[in-house]
Amino acid sequence: MFMMKTFCIAFIVAAAALLAAASPDDKNKQPSKPAEGIALYVSPSGNDKNPGTKNQPIRTLQHARNLVQRLNQKMSGDITVYLNSGVYRLAEPLVLDPADSGMNGHNVIYTAAGDERPIISGGVEVTGWKRSDAGKNIWSAPAPAGLKNTRQFYVNGVRAQRARGPLPVSVTETKTGYTASSAAMAKW
Repeated sequence: MFMMKTFCIAFIVAAAALLAAASPDDKNKQPSKPAEGIALYVSPSGNDKNPGTKNQPIRTLQHARNLVQRLNQKMSGDITVYLNSGVYRLAEPLVLDPADSGMNGHNVIYTAAGDERPIISGGVEVTGWKRSDAGKNIWSAPAPAGLKNTRQFYVNGVRAQRARGPLPVSVTETKTGYTASSAAMAKW
């Protein structure tokens, strides 16, 4: 019992000493508020000459990345890049490295703006579709020059089945793939 009373008295004395040691300014000081961050807005209908505000968004993710790299050198708050709805078509991968990260304990955040639904796509758009067989509902379009080694096909955001059927040649399996009996498939 004596030990418990001694502990309680020692705790109260230590707490009082800590409070007394604090300066009057420390007692009245409010917790520091984090510095306000920077917001950049991006829209597929924007313009990279715009300042990146909500009403004047920039257009490309590459330009947003480049702006972030300039802004993040002296960060005093987070940088948030808001993406508006639409398709952001990439002709090449968007490369992000340590220069695109936050500095001074702050973050760089890429996110959808509000309820927006942005789509970042590395896909190649295929246009010029024509019905080639109405009875079988078969459509065709010329493949764009930039289309390489694709195995996926989407129509209005839904994966579609690519054309299929029997091969026009016979194939033989090898250790590295297949060989064909003629060059008929070489340009497929």
